[in-house]
Amino acid sequence: MAIRKVARVKNRILTLTVVSAVLCSMTGNLLFAAELSATGKEATRKRDQSITDAAVAGRQSSLKTMDKGAAEIDTVLNPIEVSLSVDLASAYVFRGSTFNDGAVLQPGIEIGGLPISLGVWANADIGDYDGALTDGEFSEIDFYGSYTLPIPSDVLEVSLGYCEYTYPGAESDADREVSLSFSLAVPLSPSLAVNQGVDGGIDKTTYVEAGISHGFDVERVSVELSAAVGYVSPDEGESGVSHLDASISLSYGVVSLSVTSVSQIDEDVLPDVEDEGSYDVGVYGMIGLASTF
Repeated sequence: MAIRKVARVKNRILTLTVVSAVLCSMTGNLLFAAELSATGKEATRKRDQSITDAAVAGRQSSLKTMDKGAAEIDTVLNPIEVSLSVDLASAYVFRGSTFNDGAVLQPGIEIGGLPISLGVWANADIGDYDGALTDGEFSEIDFYGSYTLPIPSDVLEVSLGYCEYTYPGAESDADREVSLSFSLAVPLSPSLAVNQGVDGGIDKTTYVEAGISHGFDVERVSVELSAAVGYVSPDEGESGVSHLDASISLSYGVVSLSVTSVSQIDEDVLPDVEDEGSYDVGVYGMIGLASTF
């Protein structure tokens, strides 16, 4: 009897041991499965986040590329400017020489804003200069261009230029010249231009002009004072300082007014009209309209 009780106790203990082992094994499997599930979810989350980050980065890169392309287009197109002007002057005086002592109309157009500028300027005579000219006709049309050299300076500007002076209806050939100009972005804005004739009536003629200017505003009116002195060395004739220009101009919006004084310095270099020269008009005025877009 005692032996049977001991056997039943042993069987129960064995049963409990087996059950306990099975439960431990199931618990371990459940924990392992839970860990695997958590690990899988984390891996899936990281993968999804990586995909999202890659998509955002790609979108940002595309936007930056588009912005860069748009900026480059703006850089090319935005600086381009077209200027239109027309002046009514009481006389046509150029480099101290008088080409018409009566009224003239002078329209012009220029494309600029880039290192290269191109323009056309014309003179239409209203007065006939004592019968020497035909009133109501264009006596001169000029074509010009300039290129600003890429100099690494915020103060100095250097440019190369070319101008062709044509004379519709005249028997004379066109005059052509090249130029080299310097200007400084400092007080009084000093400038120097060297012009060399290469064809026509100004062939082998050198003209040098040095100038200064100062601008300021009075209320809504812009005022500019300027002066320039010219030196000429022709192929034939006297060389020296020819004249001095001094002018004052007022501008308000698209309208401008100016008065210029032309002083003869050396009458051997710039003779009077009475001495078969070209110095005649000492003072002339001008009213103009100009717009840039």
